[in-house]
Amino acid sequence: MKKVYIFFLGLACFLFSSCFDIAHYVSIENNTYKVSFRVAIQKSMIELSGSEYEDVFDSITDLDIPDAVQTKKFETDEECGIILKFSKPKYQTLTDSEKFYIPVKEGNNYVLYLSSLTDSEDLNTSNDFFSEENAKLFLSSIKYRYYLEKKSFPDLRNAFLVSDTGNIVSLPLYDDDFVYTIELPLSKFFDNDNWIKIVIS
Repeated sequence: MKKVYIFFLGLACFLFSSCFDIAHYVSIENNTYKVSFRVAIQKSMIELSGSEYEDVFDSITDLDIPDAVQTKKFETDEECGIILKFSKPKYQTLTDSEKFYIPVKEGNNYVLYLSSLTDSEDLNTSNDFFSEENAKLFLSSIKYRYYLEKKSFPDLRNAFLVSDTGNIVSLPLYDDDFVYTIELPLSKFFDNDNWIKIVIS
């Protein structure tokens, strides 16, 4: 099992619910990448689980995130969560963790690398609650969306999840007014394939 979905599975189990959304937005301004990573959780689910908001915030910041990230908590009547923001000049080399948050230009494609967030880790799935079936159910209901600003990343048509053995799965890519939206199904990470990158063209 991998780090990125161990985190989301752990948070879902922590809340006894998977009612949360992840919005990952990337744009380019003045030759600088601008990244916003937002995790929102329904407050009613936190209250039902008997958890504290601060415990959820602490769990979110356990993500593998780049240095110099600005972290901001938010809370509305319906939800709470955290927003991670950072900037990166285009001329600077991306670190491994940044290659998950910022698409790398390779030929005519853009590539988001998952390898920095998919180090092998073990999780006990011998009991009913942590069974693979329940884990898939939790992860399949998490809405994880990438938003790429159209003027920064023009003329995109397709997105694919690619494994280390060359297996390819098409991902939904929607052409909205100002952004391209890509939906990432986290439940795919329970397949036998080791998914290492998302290729966007």
